[in-house]
Amino acid sequence: MRGFSLIELMISIAIVGLITSMGVLSFSGHNDRKNFDNSIKLLEQKIIETKISALAGQLDNNESTPMYGLQLGQNKKEYFTYFDINGNCQFDNGETIKETVTLPDQVEFISSSVNGFCFQRDSSVDHVCAFGGNCSFVGNYTLYLQALKIKKGASLSLNSESGNVSLEQFDL
Repeated sequence: MRGFSLIELMISIAIVGLITSMGVLSFSGHNDRKNFDNSIKLLEQKIIETKISALAGQLDNNESTPMYGLQLGQNKKEYFTYFDINGNCQFDNGETIKETVTLPDQVEFISSSVNGFCFQRDSSVDHVCAFGGNCSFVGNYTLYLQALKIKKGASLSLNSESGNVSLEQFDL
């Protein structure tokens, strides 16, 4: 007799299927971790870009803007940068959204000390303000994100004196 029996063939196919499913699950977890890491890095980049816009005195419709802000959306899944025309460190009607970023599936903001912050250009010093603030607070403003599937979290803290952004990841 030559060849394989039906049972040997079925066992071989089951083993190949098991190995393939383990690889797919591993790749899916890797993909979720990469999406989370990319979301954190993009948020950090947008914070820095907002600061640079303020320091450079970037124009909105050829008019200098007193403040440049980053604010969380209402659905925990997005944030946007904007030109704060009236300088109150809040997004109001008539102000221009510069860019909106939507977080990937399974990544969202969780309770944070602020809903965003602003950068104000000043010839003597660079200010960072919490929403509704008057630029007098000294300390850190922190935004928190979580990735539900991989049970990871991250905090991005903005130091109001230096304007530096620090990033920390943690397990949930």
